[in-house]
Amino acid sequence: MQSSAHQNCHASGPRATPATARSSTTTTTGSRKNANQASTPSDPAPAEFEELHRRFTRTGDRHAATYAMTGRGVCRHVLSDHRAALADLTAAVRLFRELGDDGGALHALLDLSAVYQEVGRYDDAIDVCHRGLEPTSGGRNSLDRSRLLRGLGIACYEKGRVEEAVRYYEESLRLTRELHYDGGEPKTLPRLAEAYGALGRYAEATRVLEQCLKEFARSGTRSARP
Repeated sequence: MQSSAHQNCHASGPRATPATARSSTTTTTGSRKNANQASTPSDPAPAEFEELHRRFTRTGDRHAATYAMTGRGVCRHVLSDHRAALADLTAAVRLFRELGDDGGALHALLDLSAVYQEVGRYDDAIDVCHRGLEPTSGGRNSLDRSRLLRGLGIACYEKGRVEEAVRYYEESLRLTRELHYDGGEPKTLPRLAEAYGALGRYAEATRVLEQCLKEFARSGTRSARP
């Protein structure tokens, strides 16, 4: 049985519209990890997004074409075609900026950062996350800001900048708690505990791990490392 994420990679059918390109891209982005477990190199999803991209390019809808490009990049990331994914997502960020779509650019930056992290290009991931923080200042897109901060924490930790990582994780947690977003804590708490431990702050690491257990007992959500 295919995962729902894998099926979402195929959401764009022959009757797709610009709205379909946007919604299927968003859904695919949000469920990348499960899709990665189910996809195979023969997955037609990138070809379907390529067809959307050609169609919207022919009709002159640059906005929808850029969303289709983003979806193609996300699917290529799922399929571990990292070079092609980086090319698509880098181009999508530029085009969204040209179109004045900060929201589209922000989501493409989040996806781009994830690819850079996966291939170990942590300096590039840090740069991309910082670029994404600007349009989230002043309380705008706080949820995406929390994701960017967590991404900065991950990249900084991998670079050995553990104290910076702790600050980013703590700020990410603060935002997710203000937003009452249950999905943020299970992803961030284990990483924060690990960073505390690396700094020898064992009492704080223990406290955070106890929070992980309480979260599991409350919601049944397994603390996961993205």
